[in-house]
Amino acid sequence: MFAAPTALSRRMWLKGAGALGCADLFPKLASATETEIFSEGLKDHAARKGLIYGSAVEGLHLRTNLAYQETVLRECGWIVPTYEMKWGVTGQVRGNSNYARPDFIVDFALRHGLKVRGHTAIWYLNIPKWLGEALHEPEKPDVFDTHIQELVTHYHNRIREWDVVNEAIDFKDGQPHGLRNSIFLQTLGPDYIARAYRVAREADPAAILVYNDFGVEYPGARQEARRRAMLEIVQNLRRENLIDGVGLQCHVNAGQRFDAAVFRKFLKELADLGVSILISEFDVNDTQLGPDIETRDQAVATYAKDFLDVALDEQAVRGVISWGISDKYTWLNEQPFARKDGAPSRALPFDEAMRRKPLWNALASAFDHAPQRDHSDPIIRPVK
Repeated sequence: MFAAPTALSRRMWLKGAGALGCADLFPKLASATETEIFSEGLKDHAARKGLIYGSAVEGLHLRTNLAYQETVLRECGWIVPTYEMKWGVTGQVRGNSNYARPDFIVDFALRHGLKVRGHTAIWYLNIPKWLGEALHEPEKPDVFDTHIQELVTHYHNRIREWDVVNEAIDFKDGQPHGLRNSIFLQTLGPDYIARAYRVAREADPAAILVYNDFGVEYPGARQEARRRAMLEIVQNLRRENLIDGVGLQCHVNAGQRFDAAVFRKFLKELADLGVSILISEFDVNDTQLGPDIETRDQAVATYAKDFLDVALDEQAVRGVISWGISDKYTWLNEQPFARKDGAPSRALPFDEAMRRKPLWNALASAFDHAPQRDHSDPIIRPVK
């Protein structure tokens, strides 16, 4: 992968922590015009094949940028909060959860007919300051269980699926089965993963429960080890009927060799376990490409089309969520991920002015050429 996982996650933790406390400072913007909303977007290309398309969003941008809001409404059938639902945001005060920030996003979605993915109940970063001490107390499982139960219950009948555990794998930590040496592993042991899904399943038996992770798209020993570790997690959860889907983040790199056979094999292995698959955080890193925008845009689009053609050819893949929709707000413009030449990243379907780019065409074409799915609702739970 192009970015170290700890750096990526640290950036998101800092962003989430730094943005707290300003949820209600901005008035709701007017909705998009009827012409713009009803012009065809990526969600329409996806829906024709029984697939979904959506984007990660931030509430602040929805409140303050009308062009961004209009783009999201026109293009997306699904949205997912980038950080607002994470424990470090909702649980700053122990025993007094605050869901104002994610509530705004969920209410916005429901008001405009969008669906929402819950992201995420358990992640090793963006956790409350008090949690480390609390997890060493005798009642530590209650803290863990209560958080998941409360979060999922709060959004009962409003959120249809959850990334319950996010990024539990990190081989460099030297733990058995490739597990990340997180505060949860240290205090609760490796069963914390299954425990999280048991609590979420009990809180909402109808919800689609997903495991989400990165670094499994490319050839090589490191990513092959990550693939084996993910398969082991999914197999273990399936034995208890605790998981329904897998999210593959797919932060892909236009300068990295992609082996279609390797990725196809992994997708089939996941599908054979009976789980649905979502490309859950898609974008295209362009740091290894030259500075010319036209050339760069075409290279990004070509790379994305080749990758997505392989991904969407697997019937178990339900669709694509991009990690943002406009280059204006991509995390790839932030250090240490930004281009060395200082040029803005061109990682997403729309540029900073919310104009379509060749990457939009690549996504639309990938959806158009994908095999037809044989069901109208791509998130129905797989047959057990």
